[in-house]
Amino acid sequence: DPSLPFTLPARQALSYPDVITTMGTSGLGSLDVVTNGGATPIVTARVFSDGGVAGTSGFSEEGLSPSDAIDAFRRGILFTPDDVTNFRMNIGVRTLDTGATINITLLNAGGSLIASRTATYPANYFEQVPVSTFTGASTVPAGGQIYISVTYPGRIFIYSSVIDNRTSDSTYRLADVK
Repeated sequence: DPSLPFTLPARQALSYPDVITTMGTSGLGSLDVVTNGGATPIVTARVFSDGGVAGTSGFSEEGLSPSDAIDAFRRGILFTPDDVTNFRMNIGVRTLDTGATINITLLNAGGSLIASRTATYPANYFEQVPVSTFTGASTVPAGGQIYISVTYPGRIFIYSSVIDNRTSDSTYRLADVK
C-alpha cells in the first residue's frame, strides 16, 4: 500500500490539496491514518469530482476510529433514495484487520422483504459498488431500508453515496449504527 509519513506537532494543522496524488496513486480507495503515539489527529477529507471551470461536486468525510465500525453487537442501517429515477446509489465497504461476514437485508418502504444475502469480505478490504450489486436485488425500491448485521468477530464500515443523475452531485452517509 502507498504511504505518506507525516509529523504533526501539537496544536498545528496539516493539509494536502490532493493527498492521493501526493502519495503517487489515483482512483477510489480508503485512507488509514496511523500514529506512532501521542494524540490521534482530527482528520477530515473532501471527496469530489473536479468539473474544471464548472467547479466541483462532492462531500466532506470525517475520520473514523475502529471503535466506530459495525460489529456483531451493532447493526447498520441505510436508506435508498426516494427518487430512484433521478438518483443512483452506491454502497462502500471497508473492513478492518479481521475482515467480516455480513448479512444484508433489503426492505421496501412498507417493510416487506425485497432481497437478502450474506457476503464475506477479506481483511483490510475496500470496494464501492451499485446498491443492486450490494443487496443482490435486481430492482431497488424507492424509500427502502438496508439492514446490515455482522457475524462475530468481524468489524466493518459501510456507507452510501447517493448521486444526482442530472448534476452528478453526491452525498455521503455512513450506515447508522443501532
